[in-house]
Amino acid sequence: MAYDAINAIIGIEKKAQEIIAPASKAQAEFDESLKAEKEKIYAAKNAEYEESISAFKKAGEEEAEKLIKDADKSAAAAKEKLDKMYEQNCGKWLDGLLKKVLGQV
Repeated sequence: MAYDAINAIIGIEKKAQEIIAPASKAQAEFDESLKAEKEKIYAAKNAEYEESISAFKKAGEEEAEKLIKDADKSAAAAKEKLDKMYEQNCGKWLDGLLKKVLGQV
């Protein structure tokens, strides 16, 4: 009788394992599918972020280049203006300095 009860319990356990096996397999497949989908979403979002960062960096570099060019133009214009002033007034400045030096001596 105890033997029959043990055999019945073992039989029930085997039936339970047969019923659970497809569910366990489906759960494992779902877990793998979920993991793959998460990795896919992560990769897509990471690519979007990298693209945004790249675009932002490019825009910053372009703005910096524009500012440098503008500064170079401004410096060139100022140098040209100073060169013209020097050419026009060099003689006057030297004469004025010479007169001041000679006047103080």
